[in-house]
Amino acid sequence: MKLYDEGTTRIVIAVPLLGVAIKIARINPLKGLQRLFIFPLKYTIKKGNFKKFWNYLYRETTECNSRSINSSRYYLFRGINANWQEFWFYLKNRHPLLQPTYFSFFGLFNIQRIAYKPLITKSECGCQFIILAPRTLTHGFESAANFCLDKNDKLKFLDYGDEKIRKVIISDGDKIYQQFDPDWDYEEYKKSHPD
Repeated sequence: MKLYDEGTTRIVIAVPLLGVAIKIARINPLKGLQRLFIFPLKYTIKKGNFKKFWNYLYRETTECNSRSINSSRYYLFRGINANWQEFWFYLKNRHPLLQPTYFSFFGLFNIQRIAYKPLITKSECGCQFIILAPRTLTHGFESAANFCLDKNDKLKFLDYGDEKIRKVIISDGDKIYQQFDPDWDYEEYKKSHPD
C-alpha cells in the first residue's frame, strides 16, 4: 500500500493506523497569479496592446472556471473544487460504489476511508468499464489506482471528484457495482466474444 501519492489536483496521504486517507488540495498560487497577471502583461507590453490585456483579464476572471485547464482558477481552485464535490456527492448519494468520504474542511482537505485492498486486474481495468458502461471513456477510469476492493471483493471508487465520473456513477453505477469482476481478463473476453 502506498502511503503517499500525488495527482494532478490533490495529494493523498494514507494513515493506516487510523484507517483513513487524507486528500489535500493542490493549490499553486504562483502559477495562478502568473497566468492572471504576468503572462498577459509580458505579451501585451511587448506588442503595446493594453486592450488585449484587459480583455484577457476579463475573460480569466469571468469566463474561466476551475475546470478550464491553464486558467488562473485551475491552478488556484481545482483541487479544492474536486475535494468539495467529492464530499457532497458522497453525502447526497451514498452509492455502494463510493469509498466513504467522512469529512471535508471546505475542500482544502478531505478525510476518506482508506483503501482496503488495491485493485489488481490481469489487464487494464478500463476495458471492463467500457464494456459495462460505454460512458466510462474518461480519465478517471483508466487507472486501477483510482479503485479498490472492499472486504467482500466489491468495487469501490476512490477518486470521484470529477464531474464526468459522478455522471457515470449516477447513470451506470448500479450495473458496474453488480457486474464488475476483479478477476476479469481481456484476452479471455476476446476469445469468448469474437467480432
